[in-house]
Amino acid sequence: IANLAAGTANEVIGMHLSYGLNGGSATDVIGAKIQPALTAGTVTNLYGARIYNTSPSGGTATNQYGLYLEQPTGATNKFALYSAGGTNYFAGNVGVGTTAPGSVVDISGVDNHSGYALAVENASSSGVIINNPSTVTSTDPALTIYNEAISRDMFRVNNNGDLTIRTMGGNDQLTLKHSYGANQNI
Repeated sequence: IANLAAGTANEVIGMHLSYGLNGGSATDVIGAKIQPALTAGTVTNLYGARIYNTSPSGGTATNQYGLYLEQPTGATNKFALYSAGGTNYFAGNVGVGTTAPGSVVDISGVDNHSGYALAVENASSSGVIINNPSTVTSTDPALTIYNEAISRDMFRVNNNGDLTIRTMGGNDQLTLKHSYGANQNI
C-alpha cells in the first residue's frame, strides 16, 4: 500500500505489475490472471475481480475512475474492453462518445467509417441507421430500416419529414389496419 503524507507526486501506485516477452513466442502474455475457484460449498456472489472505490476523506479529487483503461497500441486488433460472453450489466447511464450521458444510452459523435450517428446491423448488413443530421441534406434519410438482401430501404424518414414505407412484394406499398379489422390499401 502506497501512501503520500506530504509533498507532491505524479503518481502514487498501490501495486505495479510489469511483464514482457523478450524473445521467443507465446500464445498469451498476461499481466495479471485472477481465477477464483469454488470446489464445494455455497457462495452468493463470486467475483473474478472487484474494485472498491472510496470517497476522498480530506483533499479534493476532480475525476474519480472505478476502472480506467488506456488506449491499447501495438497490435493489429486493439480492444480496450472485451467480453467473451455472458451478460453485461451497467447501472446508471452509459455514454458512447460522451462523458456526460443524459439518458440510459447516450450516443454522441459520428462513426468515422460511415458517417452515421448510429448503425445497428446484423451479419448480412441489414439493420437500422440513424444519420448524423449535420452531414446530410433535407432529402437524405434521418432514419432508415433497410434490407441488404434486396438492396432496399424498407422504412425511411427523410430529414424533411417525408416518409417511405416499402413491402417485400405485392402491389400495395402500404397497408393500414384499423381497430374495426378492415384493411385499407394505399
